[in-house]
Amino acid sequence: YTQHNTTLSSGASTKMPLLAVFALAMMAAGAVVQVQAAEQQPTLIVVGSGLAGLTAALEAASLGAHVTILEKEAKLGGNSAKASSGINAADTGAQRSREIKDSAADLRADTLRSGRGLAFEALVTVLADNSASAIDFLQSYNLNLTSISQCGGHSKPRTHREPDMDGKPRPVGWDIVSALIASAKENANIKVVTEAKVVRLIKGSHGGKEAIVGVAYEANGATSEIHAGAVLLATGGYSYDSEGLIKQFAPRLRGLPTTNGPWATGDGFRLGTGVMAEAIHMDQIQVHPTAFVDPKDPEARVKFLAPEAFRGSGALLLTRSGQRFVDELGLRDTVTSAMYRSCAVDSDAMRYDDLPHPSEAVMLMDEESVKLFGRNAFKFYLHTKQFFTEVKGPAGVAHYLSTLRSQHRLPPVTTETIEHVLEAYAVEAKEGLPGRFGKTVFPASFSNATHVNGTLYVARVTPAIHYTMGGLRFDIDGHLFRTTPAGTSEIYPGLYAAGEVTGGLHGANRLAGNSLLECVVFGRRAAQSAVREQQKAGK
Repeated sequence: YTQHNTTLSSGASTKMPLLAVFALAMMAAGAVVQVQAAEQQPTLIVVGSGLAGLTAALEAASLGAHVTILEKEAKLGGNSAKASSGINAADTGAQRSREIKDSAADLRADTLRSGRGLAFEALVTVLADNSASAIDFLQSYNLNLTSISQCGGHSKPRTHREPDMDGKPRPVGWDIVSALIASAKENANIKVVTEAKVVRLIKGSHGGKEAIVGVAYEANGATSEIHAGAVLLATGGYSYDSEGLIKQFAPRLRGLPTTNGPWATGDGFRLGTGVMAEAIHMDQIQVHPTAFVDPKDPEARVKFLAPEAFRGSGALLLTRSGQRFVDELGLRDTVTSAMYRSCAVDSDAMRYDDLPHPSEAVMLMDEESVKLFGRNAFKFYLHTKQFFTEVKGPAGVAHYLSTLRSQHRLPPVTTETIEHVLEAYAVEAKEGLPGRFGKTVFPASFSNATHVNGTLYVARVTPAIHYTMGGLRFDIDGHLFRTTPAGTSEIYPGLYAAGEVTGGLHGANRLAGNSLLECVVFGRRAAQSAVREQQKAGK
């Protein structure tokens, strides 16, 4: 219903529903009017339009809430649109159709192991238990998440993405957010405002307690305020903020490149902590081991991610001297640390620390691994982006590496070195036993890679800041917390969050494929809480 400013006989001004204004006018004219109180619909402001924000908005709207999405960029989608490996889920129909035996308990165990003891078990349990329903939710928007790969750190193949369609690759992140954006724009209960930067959370009162009741935002050169029954932060992380939050909490990483766009500057963290919301694990920042080094712009600060799905399809990682140095399907932090120790750009010497320094590995793929990845999808990286170079046999790999090494006056790599490495790997893959680096999953065997005219593909990759595990402390229903004057923690009324802006779920290291899953699971749960609690309070 519409609200009107109405002046009472006392001279006070209040806001009244249109129905009440009509009733007052009729009574003043002497009529007897029976007025039935209208139940006010819940209202929600969602700050941010990545997958977490879009999911929350659609979920809240489906429950009858009026939702306003505020997005500081001109376009919707955020970093979610760039996601390329897929979304994790356990015990899905797609897995069962391929006779992949997986369970929420297995996903939970892998996520906790990846978190290195810092991940909150209650959050992880909810994530895993709701993973299959997250796929169902997305597929209700006409998405076909039936292609499955096994990414690093996983005990089972469970990372879902779309198969090629009509011979063309399907970028999973882009397709997911595009489907949800289209639905949000068509939803009468959702209003979308772009180029609207939220600058402040507005405090008020809920049930006698201080609460968040709206936001102030800048748009078109002016600052406006909007009030609602709840505010949900879905602003993403701070992986681009090298001179701000990264410098403050993890200064050792500030010189690294990033895979994130310039919008990832920790806005939600600053909004939350600006009203004394609690934060956690802010120093836990994920450095992804494989971001492409673009031959056309090798010093670019923003790198294009070489997604986990490459290694999940069998890609190998080699030092510049042509040696393997790690289980390519290890956890991200494990692979990154191994690169810092073994892949210095200007030296073959082994380092005995894993502190960030200029490091590069070479990603190697053969025709078998390309087929598993998806040939049409691979063409994007080979032809469109030109990250990969096609070479012939071990001699071609040796020549490629030798050219890189010559820039630092290092000796060339021999063809025999590459042959030996590939032959040894093929034996490990055939036997299926833990090899030199403990690898037990071999998506591709490279058994034909030593053929003199065999086609191989090589690309330079380097570690880059990719994800921030730290953020605003939240619970399983998306509530944020604040510290009371007595020093205890309590739920912050009216304030919710979902996605990368939060902290505590991933611990010290995010498992590949859990980011999109987190957005869906906790975006839905936070929206449900925000709506349910307003309905309970009669707001």
